[in-house]
Amino acid sequence: MHTLLLTLMIISGILLIALVLVQRSQGDGLSEAITGGAEQLFSKQKQGELRLGSNG
Repeated sequence: MHTLLLTLMIISGILLIALVLVQRSQGDGLSEAITGGAEQLFSKQKQGELRLGSNG
């Protein structure tokens, strides 16, 4: 019984991984959220403010 459950869990895990890898992307998701924050932080306007703040 233990072997049967272990086998089913391994097969279902492999199938779940395969389904996630095969599905088509619907957008940038989390990577867009991370890079969008970095772009906003290091934009030209913000870079100027950071330089002025460090010199004053």
